[in-house]
Amino acid sequence: MIIPAQPVSTAPRAITIATLLAWLALLLSALAVLTGASAAFDWSALLALRTADGGPPGPHWLTPAIAGVTLLGAVAVRIAVWIGAGLILLRLSRTREAVRLSLTFLSGWLLVALVKASVARPRPPVDLHLSPAHGFSFPSGHSFSAAMIFLSLALTFAPLVSQPRLRRILVPAAVLVSAAVAASRIWLGVHWASDALTGWLAGLAWALTSALLFARFSAPGSLHRAAAPRP
Repeated sequence: MIIPAQPVSTAPRAITIATLLAWLALLLSALAVLTGASAAFDWSALLALRTADGGPPGPHWLTPAIAGVTLLGAVAVRIAVWIGAGLILLRLSRTREAVRLSLTFLSGWLLVALVKASVARPRPPVDLHLSPAHGFSFPSGHSFSAAMIFLSLALTFAPLVSQPRLRRILVPAAVLVSAAVAASRIWLGVHWASDALTGWLAGLAWALTSALLFARFSAPGSLHRAAAPRP
């Protein structure tokens, strides 16, 4: 059920703080990778998830389940969620939000592609992979996309949800689900831990920055008028 949007004036302070923290954490994580300081951590994290024979720990069903989680960041899912969310927003006459999501997603994916090509970090050894993977390793595209998409959707749709309890859990749920996707990339051995962490932080930072800019540059009252119930 759609209700009038919550006042945007209550959002910028919290979003600003979260955005600054996300960018700071992202900077530290990226510097650790680019200076080689993360190497020991990366190897330790990867080898901790392998038994003596090189396989994954835990019951036989665990790795297939984790492979299912990682699909939430796959290209096909990204595109489907993008198109689906855009159509819903257009159906609700929220064109500005639909355009913002599209610009956020497209610019984010372009940025990750450029960084991957520029850094050209190799993936972990193939014999440690538990899932097919190709291309460069830094940052994790799955981790970035999951964080950017799910947090952007939560920030966009939370003000439109009528049930306060559901509205309050959307953002934490988006963060947790995207973190699970990032962790799955490490478990499957297709990314170093610092790839997944940096990608996840970058996705959060990108989504938060987009939401902050949208809140600041939207015309006063425009969100309220767009979300007001039709007579």
